[in-house]
Amino acid sequence: MKHLQLFEEFINEGKSFEFTFNYNTDEDDVEYIQNILMNAGVDAIAEPGLDSEEMVVKAKNAVDLRKAKKAIQADGVEINESVVNEGDMTKFYDGFIVLDSKTKKTYKFKYVKGTKNTQVESNAISKLASSTKQPSSNFMVHGFIQKGEWNNSKEKTIDESVVSEAINVKDIKVGTILNFKDGETWKVTKTPGIASGKIFAAPYGDTRNSYISIAIEYQIDKLKQDVESLS
Repeated sequence: MKHLQLFEEFINEGKSFEFTFNYNTDEDDVEYIQNILMNAGVDAIAEPGLDSEEMVVKAKNAVDLRKAKKAIQADGVEINESVVNEGDMTKFYDGFIVLDSKTKKTYKFKYVKGTKNTQVESNAISKLASSTKQPSSNFMVHGFIQKGEWNNSKEKTIDESVVSEAINVKDIKVGTILNFKDGETWKVTKTPGIASGKIFAAPYGDTRNSYISIAIEYQIDKLKQDVESLS
């Protein structure tokens, strides 16, 4: 019972994640749902709700909440999305991780305080689908980034990922135009040190009006942060 006691203390702190669904709440029925959760390895508890035909499932975090929901749905129980309450995600998480099930790449997005988490996640998936030209069905929320761990997470934001792919070293040749995020354009003039992560580029187009027309050395790693695209 120690586990249950600790769980109840956690809930009393106002950090619970829960959902309700229509189900008989006899002792055997509660035990049946609890066994489903245990067999699925979910850290959650089932208990009768306020209504005689309402079951409540409470989890310690959003990940277990979703696992609990999926485990119960897999048993044939319908759960209305509107009764799933994940609280203010910004209290516990900096953001969430989206997996591309086709490429196995992961991306991180931040939650927005005051905006429903499901809406933020849906917007993120739509943005990924549009950016990668892949169907939304390829993407799913795969995990969460704990509070204070955003900068330590290994996943990239969608913008970082797109930039990284946009300036693939193999695509950089003499004559390639570097389109910087600040609007400047530079033209690659030499690539003798590309193997060691260096290139030379000179001002191009309107950018030439602001600089002396001389090629300067650029570090590839720096370009990955500052360049928006190649042309």
